[in-house]
Amino acid sequence: MIPINELTVTLSNGKVVNRPRVDVFASMVTSNVDWIKLMLTAVDLALNSTDDTVANNFLKKHYAENPMKDRLFGLPGAVLEGTGMSNTIPNTANWNLTTLNEDLARIYLGRVSYSWTLDDHDNIVITQQTENFKYLLGKTDLITQNFDSSWRLLDSDDYYDWFGGLLNAAKILGANPDTAFVDIRNKNNYIIRTYEEEFELEIRTNLLNPKFVDALLSTQAGWIQWNSKFQNAFGSLYVNPGMTLGSQLGNEMVSTLLKYSGKIDSLASATSFQSAGAFMFYMYYQGKWENPDPKLVQVGR
Repeated sequence: MIPINELTVTLSNGKVVNRPRVDVFASMVTSNVDWIKLMLTAVDLALNSTDDTVANNFLKKHYAENPMKDRLFGLPGAVLEGTGMSNTIPNTANWNLTTLNEDLARIYLGRVSYSWTLDDHDNIVITQQTENFKYLLGKTDLITQNFDSSWRLLDSDDYYDWFGGLLNAAKILGANPDTAFVDIRNKNNYIIRTYEEEFELEIRTNLLNPKFVDALLSTQAGWIQWNSKFQNAFGSLYVNPGMTLGSQLGNEMVSTLLKYSGKIDSLASATSFQSAGAFMFYMYYQGKWENPDPKLVQVGR
């Protein structure tokens, strides 16, 4: 373990300063005992270090407030399920905006508040630790995830299901965390974007990119995929309390959608177009789309 006096960070002005030992927890889907053991060992090392105190070791600080070592949380076993966000949000008839984010936090905690540890024989032990998980969520300062493949924010509902579920729960429990998607695909140029920055980037490079959209809508499957990206954008927006769709971005999304209405030539393209339009209308009627162009809204109707 790195000694506390060697833990440093370089600021944007080039200045190097000492930093505290941070407390880290993870939401995960894995049964890899070696990885789990590595993470649990790191917690033990930091908690039992002798060169720091609660003043510069946040794990010790939090342990003094809430004496538990649970830092790995996931589903109640080796099951391929989500956190409930991607099941709930698209089913708009089943929720009310005024209570949505509180309901999402409750669903998330019910699914993911299971602590994963190991017994003395390295057998995986899973126990529900809801209050401990809530404590950590309420203390969260930063939520981060790597992008290490071409699979990005709007390509799957997994991102708003897991990352978004955690973000929503943390905010509902009183935290106001920073966010960071870290694009590590180019090892010589790591790029860090906030949740909001990545959201806008994905919309502009996917939903609004004519080269991308023209190629995508050349097949029926592409229409379905385009609609799924609108749905994932919808979910990504609603799972982040307080976030809204900017006026210009929303107007461009509807303008682009209407632009391709003349290409509808099949059941798949018709239903995909109607579904994508419905998600835009929901954002409009529920006040999640800032200052929409009235002409676009009227044409959409």
